[in-house]
Amino acid sequence: MEMKIVRDENVNLKASYLGLILTLVFGIGLVYFSCNMYTVTENTYRGGMDYNLSFLNIAGAVTSFIFMLIFIFNSFIIVSPNEKVVVSFLGKYRGTISNEGITIVNPFFSFDHIVTKIKTFETKEAKINDKEGIPLNVSMVVNYQVEMAAPYHYNVENPKDFIINVSETELRKIVTHHAYDSDEEDNETLIKNLDTFSEKLVENINKQMSNIGVRIISANISEMSYAKEISGDMLQKQKAKKIGESRKEIVKAAVSTVRDAIVDLETETKVKFNEEEKKQMLTKLMLVIVSDKSTTPVISLD
Repeated sequence: MEMKIVRDENVNLKASYLGLILTLVFGIGLVYFSCNMYTVTENTYRGGMDYNLSFLNIAGAVTSFIFMLIFIFNSFIIVSPNEKVVVSFLGKYRGTISNEGITIVNPFFSFDHIVTKIKTFETKEAKINDKEGIPLNVSMVVNYQVEMAAPYHYNVENPKDFIINVSETELRKIVTHHAYDSDEEDNETLIKNLDTFSEKLVENINKQMSNIGVRIISANISEMSYAKEISGDMLQKQKAKKIGESRKEIVKAAVSTVRDAIVDLETETKVKFNEEEKKQMLTKLMLVIVSDKSTTPVISLD
């Protein structure tokens, strides 16, 4: 059986004055029975008293007073800022009150107050494998707001649990379809494109929120790190990668320095080096420049 999707509608207030009318009716009844009680009291002083009539007047006055109070308090409803009220009657949805302040309503209607303030939650840290199978600890912070009260109230059993479950599912999809990091600069990775993936999360989650009247404002990944069991190895790998890149830059700079030194020597001193001498100079200068330890010069006495 297909579920009925409820949407926000303006409440029909045509019968809203029924409560005031009933209040007026019972108010008149209160005045009537009170007057009768006064008449009975006057007759008592004159020596004639009808106890049955006196009891009926008292019961009528008390009943009228009680119902008058009930209808007075149930004929008005107060809607606070950032709040909407879902109205129903005998299980049937009658509309939504969105206007702030006091509203005259039918006293026989039922009312459910729905808060529309911005709310936030953080998902539990979950272990998710990225595209390359590397386990990551990931969590995110989601901000959302209720825009339509009736769908939020009727279309889902527990709205907050639904929002959390959908958010965690979409987060898992994003992580499993992308690598945490990559050597290729053009590749989209989780660590380098967090803003892009946050926008995708908002878009994907909102697609499933339309039927419950909720809008996702933001979904930001707050924690993303290697799982504990591989964190040491991955940090060692990153360290080795950085050292390799640094060495590569040092060698590149050393080659350029040696080349410029040989050219300058030949240009300024007019000394010509043969290929063997150039090789020896290249070897020695590269050793001095590239070595991560201090070098000690050795003078040949031949």
